[in-house]
Amino acid sequence: MIDGVLPRSMASWKSVSWAGTTDPAQITAVSDGMRLGELSAPDRGTLTVPYCVPLPLRRPIWVDSTSSKAALGLISAVTVRVMAAGPMPLLDVVDLTGSLTPLTDRLAPMLAGPVITAHTEISARLRALAEAVDMGELARMSGVADGPSSLRLLILSDFPHGYSAEDAQTVMFLAERGPAIGLSILIVGEDESNFAEESVAALSEGCQHLSAAGQTEVHDPWTRTQWHFTPDVLDPISESRILAVFDRT
Repeated sequence: MIDGVLPRSMASWKSVSWAGTTDPAQITAVSDGMRLGELSAPDRGTLTVPYCVPLPLRRPIWVDSTSSKAALGLISAVTVRVMAAGPMPLLDVVDLTGSLTPLTDRLAPMLAGPVITAHTEISARLRALAEAVDMGELARMSGVADGPSSLRLLILSDFPHGYSAEDAQTVMFLAERGPAIGLSILIVGEDESNFAEESVAALSEGCQHLSAAGQTEVHDPWTRTQWHFTPDVLDPISESRILAVFDRT
């Protein structure tokens, strides 16, 4: 029942909120959360609970997968929900293999710049985002702005292959201070918590990991309940009706 009153960023795909189209320029408020999936427990019968996290993301989301192509459904779900959460959101994407093309082609109007397809172009885009963070912090400190007025999402696919050690350090900076400009980060790759490069390992350890393989177990320390977490997925081709909400009316 609650699904019908939740904003798009936190509602399931079945919600009536996904039935219409919206001009992103007409959205004037930033949603403070997004849905990642739902929780269920065998001893709770048919009860399901939406699993939502704050926006901008306090920790980057790391999708554990051997390839971005295999994780496209989960990547699309996270991306679309962030895109639905704020006015005129901006999307920065590193996609060296072209696996995310079905998604980025449809969301092209929201791209902050061309999709990065060559490893030689990664550092410049990350530095530009870091400079935007610095400018955002200066604006807040000077009283020009009191917080982000919109949201941004940085997608780094097949990480850390093709990325330099400096790139990983810049991503860590963006993860820590990016919320100053409304920046959230989505990383796709195998779990690298034991990676030889310290910056990559530290970044992996600091992320919230989601498995592209499907349902995982989540322990609730407050209620001592073991939940089943099922991440939401979205096929950007077969579920074009969902992406249609971003088409200008």
